[in-house]
Amino acid sequence: MIVDAHIHMLQEPGFSSNLLRQMDAAGIDRANLVALWPAAFVGSVTAGNNAVRQAVREHPDRFTGFAYVEPREADAPAQVRALADAGFHGFKLFPPLGYRVDEARLRPVFDAMAATARPVLVHCGSTNLDLAAEPHTTPINSALARPLFLDPLTRLYPDTTFVVAHMGFPFLLEAWALAMANPNVILDVAGGPVWPGSWAGIYTNLGRPIPIDWNRVWWGTDNCMTPADGLAFAKQNLTHILNLPNTHKEKRVYVRWEVENPLDGTIL
Repeated sequence: MIVDAHIHMLQEPGFSSNLLRQMDAAGIDRANLVALWPAAFVGSVTAGNNAVRQAVREHPDRFTGFAYVEPREADAPAQVRALADAGFHGFKLFPPLGYRVDEARLRPVFDAMAATARPVLVHCGSTNLDLAAEPHTTPINSALARPLFLDPLTRLYPDTTFVVAHMGFPFLLEAWALAMANPNVILDVAGGPVWPGSWAGIYTNLGRPIPIDWNRVWWGTDNCMTPADGLAFAKQNLTHILNLPNTHKEKRVYVRWEVENPLDGTIL
């Protein structure tokens, strides 16, 4: 089974049906739809989450869904519980909007997410967005999204799966070290072409001293390329890595999360 584990649900007419046609053409079995945040193309958190929920309801055999959570809202823990009850398979956080995930004030939100036994996908590293929220005067700050900011949370919540989006580019070594030290961390190689195109070359030269468990890697397009192009690009990079002298050739890249309906997928 091939799963695109990180693609955002765009609020465009016919988005779901167009995506399904592209998935069929590329041989992709399922896609994990991730809700967008208000700064990115949608007007509210609720609107983005509702769009994902509707698509999953219409195509439960092809889509799963992650809800966007704004952890600074006062009722965020209650929102997390409600989103889990609504059937979302996981949660998405976007720290560049103005917070660090290791802030003590956010602990109740992580308590709530841990209680749902669902994975948490965290944007890590740089982003190509400019300004956040109305009236568009707050700059996006990628420095708030370093992978190692997740380190205390992975230890406080050892039963919660944390997914490092984009392998934390450009903080790749941080992401790899975090995953090596914490078995509840998954590395996400979504995006393109800069994000996945860079980690293969850097891993070739610097990464092999930090072993990567390729059974804890997610692939996704992140709306950066078509499903067919994204899959071909990922296979090209992964084939290069798996053919390195010190890399176990039998290892494959998996997409895995264990929730109400466990899914296992591989792209290589």
